[in-house]
Amino acid sequence: MSISRSSFLCLLVGLGALLLPSCSQFTSGSKDKDADAVQAKATPTAKVDPDDPGFSDPVIPDFSSVKGTDSKVQFDPFGTKKPKVPTVEFKPDVPVGDPTQPREQQVAALPIPKAGVEEPTFKPAIVTLTYLGGAGHQWIQEVGFTSDGRIFAKGGGGHFTAYYSADGGKLLEIEGDLAKASSGPKGPNVNTKGNGAFKATCPTTKVQLEIGYEAFGMKTQPYLNSSADWKWWGWKASDMGKGMEANARGIRVHWLHDGRFLAKVFADNGNSTVAKDPRNLKEDCPALSTALLRNPAGAGTLYLTGNIKTGIPGLGTFVKGKALAEAVDPWERVYVGLPYDARNVPDGLKIGGVGGFCVLNANMTICQYSGTLGADHIYCMAIKDNMLVLGGNIGVAVEPDPKVAARNLPAAKLPVRNPAQAKPGGDEDGFLAIVKLW
Repeated sequence: MSISRSSFLCLLVGLGALLLPSCSQFTSGSKDKDADAVQAKATPTAKVDPDDPGFSDPVIPDFSSVKGTDSKVQFDPFGTKKPKVPTVEFKPDVPVGDPTQPREQQVAALPIPKAGVEEPTFKPAIVTLTYLGGAGHQWIQEVGFTSDGRIFAKGGGGHFTAYYSADGGKLLEIEGDLAKASSGPKGPNVNTKGNGAFKATCPTTKVQLEIGYEAFGMKTQPYLNSSADWKWWGWKASDMGKGMEANARGIRVHWLHDGRFLAKVFADNGNSTVAKDPRNLKEDCPALSTALLRNPAGAGTLYLTGNIKTGIPGLGTFVKGKALAEAVDPWERVYVGLPYDARNVPDGLKIGGVGGFCVLNANMTICQYSGTLGADHIYCMAIKDNMLVLGGNIGVAVEPDPKVAARNLPAAKLPVRNPAQAKPGGDEDGFLAIVKLW
């Protein structure tokens, strides 16, 4: 059967009229309430109608089951919102403890000699002797040994540090600025009044000692208090009777073996209360009965041992002058940062200058060694095995009495060994000596 052209055209027009109303539902948007209700009930798990691909409701992810979400935080898949960066509040360091009280100092226990090792015989040899610094004033405030065995010397204020090999014979490096002037104290704190007192706890007995001084106008008296319920000195100005007029002040303590300690006191003269029993002013100090020097006949430093738990005095002696540094070896020999001033004690190094060191035996009855190093002052000392390190200054300008020959050694005349720099920096320089003891 055939269809005429006119009939075919009429058929197409009729089909178009029938399809037009149904297509309008998707082009103009449905306003039928029933259709809106069906759309509102759509869920993320709605099934897709296989007979109507592309027109079913979209699948929306459901985040309600995710734990720990914050309902106030909006989902931002494209990162259009900048996340808030938490701010860190700066808090300055706050001093620990009561600032009106002395601060606890760390004093290491004295090493115990190896079994069967006798006290070595001294054969001192200078390994390194040098100045450190530039124009202006520098000095060495701290010396010691690093955990990896190197020897270090730190300038006042910590502006520079020099490192030497463990045997002291090689300069490894210098950190910081040698030309920057040093700052801070020179040597230990000697103003041990009030919160400046020296306080430390013995690592073996756990007894705490505090040593310092009290001022009574122009008069000063030392004291040493113990947590073991005993004390030394602590006299008042009225106790300084005839023959005991000189001022004195407690400086610091060191730990010895067998529950003992070593106290250090500065005295303006031997005619002071510290020449008496520290517990009884009516008796002479029993520790000085066998002393190398009972009276310094001027400014001196007293070294006095005692029992930490009972406070019973042990051994002691004066040395002439005020020693700013000392160290103790495992055999309890005391290394003092001053040459021993006596005619019968020779200068074992003969370098000259004011500064040097001496060694007292454990009983403080003999000076076993003394020598000048060329320094003006020794501010710090450290000892490990057979190595002794001393730091201080050199090159301080002096105006000597015309009748008295100057004892200071100019830095340019220091016989340097393994120096840290080619020539003196000028003015006051840091001083470093490394000595092999045996």
